[in-house]
Amino acid sequence: MDISAVEKLTTLSSLAPLHNPHNLAGIVAAKQTFPDALQVGVFDTGYHRTLPEHAYTYPLPRQLATKYRKYGFHGTSHKYVVEKAAQFLGLEKINAISLHLGNGCSVACIKDNESVDTTMGYTPLAGLPMGSRSGDIDPSVIIKLLQDEGYSSSEVSDVLHNKSGFYGLSGSSDSLTVERGYDTDPACTLAFNVFAYNARKHIGAYTAVLNNKVDCVIFTGGIGENSPLLHNLVCEGLYPLSVSRDKSSESRDKSS
Repeated sequence: MDISAVEKLTTLSSLAPLHNPHNLAGIVAAKQTFPDALQVGVFDTGYHRTLPEHAYTYPLPRQLATKYRKYGFHGTSHKYVVEKAAQFLGLEKINAISLHLGNGCSVACIKDNESVDTTMGYTPLAGLPMGSRSGDIDPSVIIKLLQDEGYSSSEVSDVLHNKSGFYGLSGSSDSLTVERGYDTDPACTLAFNVFAYNARKHIGAYTAVLNNKVDCVIFTGGIGENSPLLHNLVCEGLYPLSVSRDKSSESRDKSS
């Protein structure tokens, strides 16, 4: 991570405003404190380099479709848990659907240990609803906000990145707070149901992509690992796909 790399990444901060500026600040601070230390950048888009063209291409005019495409994120997380799942199952390669669910969320479709589709896109804003990010919405909503509601482009970005998702629907971006209010606060109930519904929907879609040949569904991330409510809401509709939850696992030592 030399100066030229930092300068180049700085120009790309707008693509991931909740992540890149803070990561770059840490790199610059470390460079100042440890000027002789070698810093290496690991990009979690790298795991999704195996996406086929038909999966990463947006149906835009060709000159735009070659410039703007799906990249995907959370690759280091998805790669790790897929490798661990394959070891657990005693298989060299697996087909899996990996759900990284935390304040940021993405689902990855894995065929023979390689990513063939994922829910995040050109930026980490796409896909599932998240802690404060909207995930996928009709693009016409953005046009209406700009043309009819008087929002500037920066204000729209702020709404989609910082004021949507769990936060927008319930008033809190903390999933634990939302989960605790699930049975008593209608806003929390709706927020969590929207979240779980979108996760379940993408499992179904990716099952089709894998021709119904799925070895496992993987939950990781702070919510994915620790929320029995989420597991119930997501898995309860998947029995036709032969997906079921081992309820005894909820009480196991997660360090084992």
